[in-house]
Amino acid sequence: MYSRPKPGESEEDLLKLESEYLGKVINPNVKSSVVQDDAVKLESQAHSDNIIRDRIDFGGISDGIVIQERTVDDFACSTFALPSPRVKGFPKAFVRDKMIKSSPGGRSIFAKQLHSKRGNAVAEGSSVDKPAPQKKHKFGERSTIKENKGNEDILKEIHEENIKRLESMSENEIKEQQRALLSQLNPQLIAMLKSRHGQPRTCVGSTSGLTEIKEGLEECSEQRDDRMSIDDPNIAVKGADETLKCSSGAIKFEHDGGVESSNDSNRQLPRDTSETENSLNTPELDLPRDLEEGIDKHRWLHMDVKESEKLSWIGEIPKPIPVQPGTGHVARFDFEGIILPYDADLPVTKALHHHGSEPGRPGYTLDELLLLSRSAVAQQRTLALTTLAAILKTAKQGYYDSCLDEPLLPLLVERDILTLFRFSLDENSHLNLLPAALAISQLIVDEPDEVCLDLLLGLPRSLEQPSLAPKSPPKSDDETKDNILARGDLVKGALQMDLLPRIRYILEVLRPPPKAVISLLELLTRIARHSKEVAETVASFPRLMATIFAEFLPSKWHTSANTAKPIDMPSVYGVPLAKAVKLMRILACSSPSFAYTAVSKFGIMKSLLAYVSIDPSESSLPKGETLTIALEGYYLWQILLRYGLTADNFLGFSPLLMNQLRYHECVSMEIEAASKCFDHEFAAALLGLLESSLTVSDDGVILNPSSNCLPVGGQIISVILNPLLLCIRKWFTEIIRMSEVPKFSALKLLGAALSFLSTAFSRLGNGTKSGFVLELHDCVNCVLEECIVKFMGSKNFQVLLQRLWSHSSLRPTEWTRVVRDPPALPSAGGVRWRGEITPILRTTGPLPLLLPLANFLLSTLAVKSTPSSQILSCFLQNTSLLDYVSNIAKSKELNCDWFGRFEIHFISSVVQLAARKEYIKDVEQVKYHSVALAVVPLLSSDDVLLKARIFDEVIFEPSFFGNSSQLSAMMDFLSLDNLNKPLPSATGQVIEQPRVVLLQEALKKLPNIANVMLKQLALKDKKHGPLNLAHEFPSFLFQTASSGHCLGVSWFYKILADICGTQRERSSRIENSSPEKVELAEACLQWILLMEFLRPTSTALVSPTLRFSYLSYVFLTGNDLFLEPQVHVHLSVILREVLKQGHEEFDFDERFPGLPPFKDLYVQLLLQFDAVSYGDALFSHVILMPLAQRHNLNYRLLVWGERADVLRACTTAVSQLMVPLEIFLEPPERDPVLLELYLRALAVGIVRDVRSPVPYKIAVHHLGTALQGKLDAAEVIPEPVIKSLRSKVEKLPDKHLSNLLLKYSGWSAAD
Repeated sequence: MYSRPKPGESEEDLLKLESEYLGKVINPNVKSSVVQDDAVKLESQAHSDNIIRDRIDFGGISDGIVIQERTVDDFACSTFALPSPRVKGFPKAFVRDKMIKSSPGGRSIFAKQLHSKRGNAVAEGSSVDKPAPQKKHKFGERSTIKENKGNEDILKEIHEENIKRLESMSENEIKEQQRALLSQLNPQLIAMLKSRHGQPRTCVGSTSGLTEIKEGLEECSEQRDDRMSIDDPNIAVKGADETLKCSSGAIKFEHDGGVESSNDSNRQLPRDTSETENSLNTPELDLPRDLEEGIDKHRWLHMDVKESEKLSWIGEIPKPIPVQPGTGHVARFDFEGIILPYDADLPVTKALHHHGSEPGRPGYTLDELLLLSRSAVAQQRTLALTTLAAILKTAKQGYYDSCLDEPLLPLLVERDILTLFRFSLDENSHLNLLPAALAISQLIVDEPDEVCLDLLLGLPRSLEQPSLAPKSPPKSDDETKDNILARGDLVKGALQMDLLPRIRYILEVLRPPPKAVISLLELLTRIARHSKEVAETVASFPRLMATIFAEFLPSKWHTSANTAKPIDMPSVYGVPLAKAVKLMRILACSSPSFAYTAVSKFGIMKSLLAYVSIDPSESSLPKGETLTIALEGYYLWQILLRYGLTADNFLGFSPLLMNQLRYHECVSMEIEAASKCFDHEFAAALLGLLESSLTVSDDGVILNPSSNCLPVGGQIISVILNPLLLCIRKWFTEIIRMSEVPKFSALKLLGAALSFLSTAFSRLGNGTKSGFVLELHDCVNCVLEECIVKFMGSKNFQVLLQRLWSHSSLRPTEWTRVVRDPPALPSAGGVRWRGEITPILRTTGPLPLLLPLANFLLSTLAVKSTPSSQILSCFLQNTSLLDYVSNIAKSKELNCDWFGRFEIHFISSVVQLAARKEYIKDVEQVKYHSVALAVVPLLSSDDVLLKARIFDEVIFEPSFFGNSSQLSAMMDFLSLDNLNKPLPSATGQVIEQPRVVLLQEALKKLPNIANVMLKQLALKDKKHGPLNLAHEFPSFLFQTASSGHCLGVSWFYKILADICGTQRERSSRIENSSPEKVELAEACLQWILLMEFLRPTSTALVSPTLRFSYLSYVFLTGNDLFLEPQVHVHLSVILREVLKQGHEEFDFDERFPGLPPFKDLYVQLLLQFDAVSYGDALFSHVILMPLAQRHNLNYRLLVWGERADVLRACTTAVSQLMVPLEIFLEPPERDPVLLELYLRALAVGIVRDVRSPVPYKIAVHHLGTALQGKLDAAEVIPEPVIKSLRSKVEKLPDKHLSNLLLKYSGWSAAD
C-alpha cells in the first residue's frame, strides 16, 4: 500500500512518493492467477484491439483457475480502441496551448485545441496494424422516411441513392448545397430546430442538427413567405451535410455515429467555422446591460460566441400578460402558503421563479406543488409538502374564502391528497418525515377549531366535546378502495390506509423531532373526535397508548429546556407534553372504558398529580408548556371524577387544592396583561374540579341529583365556602366599579364560581338545615342580595346584555361553513367568513358570565324561592334581553354549529325562568315562548334531558298562551275573523265552530296534547332532574346540530306524519282508523292549530310546500281518518291558513330530506281520492293545488290524461275554493296535448258544469282562449293545432258547449 499525501508535506516529499511508486509499479499485463487461501484474484487487461474478453471459463478450483480468452476475428465494433496502458498512474493533465488564438464567431480555444489533438492521435494510430474493419458508410447507416408505412425495400433504395449522390460530391459542393438549403429555410425554423436538438455541428459527417423536416415545416408553414416543396429531389440541409433524394413524404435524419473517410476510419474532415453560419443560427437576445458591457469591454474568455440556449437562463424575467378586469387567474403561492398578487414583483433570490407555464410570475400553483411532491429529489419533496401544509393551514383559517372561485379543501380531498400524504409518511428519514407529518396533520386537523374549543373550557358543560363525523357517512366494506372511502369520510379513509400502525412505528421506533411528534399527537386528537367508535379504535390500538404514556406522560423527568416552546427542544421524549394530556382528555370523553384503563393500567393519576402541583418557576420545561399541562391536567381530572374515578386521590390532594384556592383570592378582575390571563384560566379550572367532586361519593359511586349520600366534595364544602365567598364578593365589587367590562377570561372566572355554587346548592341545599347546609344557604343569600342585586343595577350589566345580539353565534350571516369544509371532514365552526372567529368567543363576549348567572338563578329557584322578585324582574324585563330574544325568534335561519350550543343553553335557562309567569308581563311571555320554539329545533338528539325539560316546562306550558280574555284580544290583534266557515265533510256533518273556539278548546286540552307530543318525541319519562350540569349526562361526546341530528323546524308537522304511519302502513288501506289514532291525530292537529294562529313566526320557518305535504298524509291514513269530524274541522282550518299564506310559494319539484318526491305522493293521493273521497271538498283541494298553471305541466297531463276519472269526484264549488280561481286559469294553456285532453274530457262528459264546476271552468277557459287566439305572442299555438281543435269543437253533438267554446269571451268573477 502507498500512503496518500499528508498536510504539511512539501513538493520534494511528493516527488519522492512518486519515484517510489514508479519504481515498484506492478506490471498490468497478467494472463493468469492462482487460488490462494480460497480467495480468487483475477487480474486481466485487454491489450489488443482485436481481443475482446467475452466471458471467463472457470476450471477446477482444487489446483487453480485457468483463464481463457477467446479471440474474435470479426467484431462489429472494431473501431473501438481500449486505452493503452499508461506508465504513470494518472492521465496527463490537459494544458492550454498558448499559440492558439480565438477568432470572432468561430469555435472556442478549447474546441480548436481538442480537434488538433484528436487529429494527431488519428495520424499516429494509422501506423498501427489493425484488423480490417467492417465496411461502413461514412454518411450513416440508414435514412428514415417519416411517413413510410413499413416498406423496407423503398427505404433501402432511397438510402443507397442518397449515399451514391453524396459520395459523388466534394466537400465544397456539399457545403454549397447546405448554404442553398439554409437560404430557403425560415430563420425561425432553424432556431426552433436548434432549440429542439441542440447546436448543429458543422462537421460534414454530422447528422444531429436536424431530425424532423416535416414536423418543423408544418409548425412554421404559416410564417414562411417562400415555401419549399417536400417533393424537391435535391435538398441540402446544414447540420446533416448530406444531399438526399426523397421520393415522397418527409425525411427524418438519424445520426448513427461520426462519418469516417473511406481510407481511414479515424480521420475526420475539418469543421466549418463560418462566422456567417453562426450568426444565422444564433437568435438575438436581450441580455442584461452589465453582461453586454462585460463581453465587449473585458473580452471574457469563451464569451465571444453567444449561446442562446444557455444565455436565456440568465436573461431578464418576462413580464406577465395583463389580465382583463373582472377575470380570474391561476393562484400562485409562496412557501408560507400565501397567495401572491398577479403582478407581484419579487426578487429572484426568493427562489419563487421557475420555468413553468408562467415564468414571469413568482410562486407555485397547486398542480406544480403536487407534481413536485412526487419528485425523486428529497429536497424538492420536502419543499412541496411544507408549502402544501402551509396552504392548508391558511385555508382553514378562512383567509381564502373570498379569493378563490372553488373551495380549496374540497378540491384537494377530491384529488386524493390524503393518499399522497400517506405515502409521504412512509419515509424513514427525519428530514423527509417531518414535512409529511406536518402535511397530513394540517389536512385532517382544524387548528382554529382546536383553539376555540379550548377557549370554552371553564364554561358550564364545556367538558362535552363534539362528534365531528360526516353528516352522510359513506357505505363501506372490506372491498371499498381507500381513496373512495376517503372522499366520503377522510378519517375512516386514513384509518383504512393503516395510519395508526405507521404513527405507532414513528413514535416508537423512529423517534422523530419535536415538531413531528406534536403534529402526530394533534392528528390523533382530531381522529378521536370523529366518533365513539373511532375513539375506541385509537384507544385500544396495540402499544400506541403504551408508547404515548411512557414517552410523553411521565411522572418524573429530568430534561432541562432553555426554549420557549416544546418544538424548539432537542427532543421531547421523556418529558410531558400538553398535547398528550389533551389527547387523553378527548379519548376519556368518548370512552369511559378508556378512562378506567388509563387510571388502573397506566397509572395516569400519578402523572396528573405531578402536573397540577408543579411550580412553573422550578420546572425544567418551557413555562408556557408547564402552565398548559397543568390546565389540561385539571380538566382531565374533572372527567375522571365525573366517571366516579380518582375520588380517593381528590381527598388526599385536597389540602394542596385549598392552598391554591386561597392563592387566587388575590387575583383581580382588572388584569389586562395577557401573561396574567392564565391566573383566571387556572382558577376556573380549579373551581371546575371542585364542582366535579360534588357528583361522586368517596367510594367512587356516581350520585344522582336526588341522592342523599354525601359527595366527596361535600366533606370539604365548609372549608371551600369561606374563601370562595370572599373571592366572589371581591370580583363582583371590581366588575361593578370598573369603567369597562372585563375580558373573556375574567368573566369565565366569576362564572366558574357561580357554577360551583349552583351545583352545590342544587345537590346539598335540600339537606338538613344544619352544619355546612346552613353555611351554604347563607353563602347563596349573601351572593344574591349583596352581589347580584348591585351588579344588575350597574352599567356593566347593561353593557353585557347589550352585547348579546352582536356577539351571538346563532345570528344568521351570509357565510356558510359547508363552502369551506369538505363534506368528508366537517368542522365545529370556530372560524367564520374570512378568518372571523365565532362571535361567542370574542374577548368582549358576555356569555361566560351571563350563562352561569342564569343557571345560578334557576338552580336557586328550583330549591326554594330564594331569588327575590326584584332580581328576576330586573333580569327578565330588561329591554336589551327582550330585544335579543325577539331577534332570535324572528330570524328565518339560525346558525347551528357547536359554539351556538352554549347560547342555546343560555336561552333555555332564561325561558325556564320566564315560565314563572309572576315575574313577566303577558306580551313578554309571547316573546320568550317564541324564542323557545326557535331554539328547540337546534337541540342535538343527544340533549335528551334538556329537550325534555324545555318541552315540559316551556313549550307546552299553558301560561305562555294566556287566559281566555287575553286570547280574544290576541285574536283581534291578529285580525283573525270568523267569516270563512269550515268546509263540509263528505259525510254531511258540519261543525261550525269559530276558530277562536277551536283555539280555546285546544288550550284546555294542552296537558293532553303535551302527553301525546312528548310520547311521540320519546321524551315522556325523561324530564326529571336538574338541568345544565355536565354530570347529568352519561357521555361527554355529543352530536352537533349541523350534522343533522336535531329535531328541525318542522318537528310538529313531522309528528303528524309519524302518527299517520309509514308508507307501507298507509298503502295497506286499513278499513277504519282506530280510536287511538284518531285521538293522536286530533291532538297533533290541535297543536298545529295553536302554532299556525298564535305563533305564526314559528310556522313561517317551515316551507309551505312541506306543510302542505305533511297535511296530505292525513288523507292517506286509513279510509276514514280525514272524515272524522274533529279531524276534518281542524284539518280544514289549518289547510285554509296554509293555502292563504303560501299557495304562491308552492314548489312541488322541491325535494325534502327524508321524504319521497311529491310526484310519488301525488299518485298515491289520486288513487286514494278515487277510492274513498266521496267527493270530499277538502280532499279536492289537495288534488287541485298541483293543477295550477304555475306548476309542472306533468301534473296536469297526469290528471287530465291517465287519471281523468278523479275529475268526476272533484265536486268542489267555486265559492268553496280556498284559493283564487285565477291560479288555474292564468296564464292560458298552450300545450297542444293538454288542450286535446281538455276537449276530450268535455266531449265525453267527464267534467260537467253541475257536477265538477272547477275542472269544467278550467277546461272551457283554456280551450275557448286558444280558439279565440287571445294568447300572447310568445304563447301562440301553431295554426294547424287551432284548425284541428276548431274542427272537432264544431262537430260536438252538444251545441251549447260548442257555441260556448267558439264564442268564448273570457272569464269573470261573476261567472
